[in-house]
Amino acid sequence: MGRISAKLRKLFYEIKNQKIIDIQALHQAQKKSEEDIKSINRPENLEHDYHPFHAVSISTQNLVSVLAENLTSFDELDELSKKYQKSEDTYMPGYPHMSPVTQSLFTF
Repeated sequence: MGRISAKLRKLFYEIKNQKIIDIQALHQAQKKSEEDIKSINRPENLEHDYHPFHAVSISTQNLVSVLAENLTSFDELDELSKKYQKSEDTYMPGYPHMSPVTQSLFTF
């Protein structure tokens, strides 16, 4: 197991085994989760504009993006987040007209 995944596993284990639960934080997390789920493009909503396989690909990429945005808020992923930001700065064009191809392929 890698260093970052070990830190995350430890964090989730500690959260899971807490004896005191902050009900307000739990409520906020549930609300945020519901908003995130609503923001994800479902394949069946994309199939009229895209091939079904492409619709699944778009939906999956959107889901992974939402997951990554939420996970990078953990201190344990700070190092990974900084590396990602550095690579994004390196590989994204810096001129005003960003290529949609470059933008979409970078996340893969």
